[in-house]
Amino acid sequence: MSEESLISCENVSKRFCRDFRRSLVYGCADSVRDLVGIGSEIKSDSCLRKDEFLSVKDASFELKRGESLGLIGRNGAGKTTLLKILNGLIKPDAGKVTVRGRVGALIALGAGFNPLLTARENIMVNGAILGLSRKRIREVFDDIISFAEIEEFVDSPVRTLSSGMTVRLGFAIAAHMEPDVLLIDEVLAVGDLSFRRKCLRFVEGFRENGGAFILVTHNLNQILSSCKNAILLEKGSVVASGPSVEVVNRAIGLQFSEKSASPGQRLKTVETENKSVAIISAGLFSGDGDDPVCGREAVAQIRVRSRLDADDVTWALYIWSDDFSRRLLSLQSSDFEKVDTIRAGSSYEFRCRLPVFPLAPGRYGLRFSIHAHGELQDSVGYEDDWIWTHIRPASVSTQEVRRAAVGDLVWADCLWEEAKAMELDE
Repeated sequence: MSEESLISCENVSKRFCRDFRRSLVYGCADSVRDLVGIGSEIKSDSCLRKDEFLSVKDASFELKRGESLGLIGRNGAGKTTLLKILNGLIKPDAGKVTVRGRVGALIALGAGFNPLLTARENIMVNGAILGLSRKRIREVFDDIISFAEIEEFVDSPVRTLSSGMTVRLGFAIAAHMEPDVLLIDEVLAVGDLSFRRKCLRFVEGFRENGGAFILVTHNLNQILSSCKNAILLEKGSVVASGPSVEVVNRAIGLQFSEKSASPGQRLKTVETENKSVAIISAGLFSGDGDDPVCGREAVAQIRVRSRLDADDVTWALYIWSDDFSRRLLSLQSSDFEKVDTIRAGSSYEFRCRLPVFPLAPGRYGLRFSIHAHGELQDSVGYEDDWIWTHIRPASVSTQEVRRAAVGDLVWADCLWEEAKAMELDE
């Protein structure tokens, strides 16, 4: 494979202004400076004017022919801004970008279509804009239509197509315009499963045939499987770059290091004076009081204040996905015929030990409840008391990184035995 550099990004920075009116003033002033040759160079945050911030800060990397690069980071980290700079849609305020060859941008697919024109007409227009001759567009026309799977709607106005069909058409056009580099921004996450697989096969074949691509996605497993190298952006700055496994591991480490405002505690003060039994604090911890570790002992704990006497107290922990859309694990003392006694005017701590915590590394939501006299007395972890916990990996091995990136929900310890020779009956 050729060592030709297709994209070189050297100390690139881009600033924006939060205030629209002030941004117009700054834009006019910057245009005048550019005309007279005294552009304002950005050397540090101290060079920023009022309400300005750096969306991309001092980013540097190189992409060679046949390579694949993943861009990861949280929303607002600067990933899409950097792609737009590479595609020439916006100009960097500092640094230098060198692009060799044709760039195909898969960013906001379908946004440039004229909704009144047919799919056929939009293909011709977009191809011409990208610099292809009419003859070449006609040669790849059937391939585009077939890839987008819109044979029956080729002469229909684009406004009559579904959003998924429009995205498929946008991907097909950009992918068949003979680019040297593909810039892909989350578009592999749209469409049905069969189309996503088709896109992934196309992108991999494109790279094997000498192309290169940059992939922006929040799917860390896709970064591991599709990209040899990766870059992690945090508030516009490159905080990690190198082999994908190492960068994804760093990204997961940052995720695990994000703590709730009060780990394992109620995150919002709730009125408890009128409750007969009130949960004061609740959480899920490791043996040493930190966040739980996958595959090791964990302790669920609630502390309550009682205003009644009861001999039939039960409590429960429910573990949910981090967006509270799916319950993953229920631990109820009543299921184990465990009943406790409490007395009015006293406070109590309830604990449940899990010798081997079964959920894989990740962020999870927690909900707790306590019952007495056959009635719900108090609960936390709902709309007024969001509680989260971070399950840490037991190690930072490649397998642990991949398991966390894939999003597995369950962890199981196992012993792999050596293969034994055997004879099969004919």
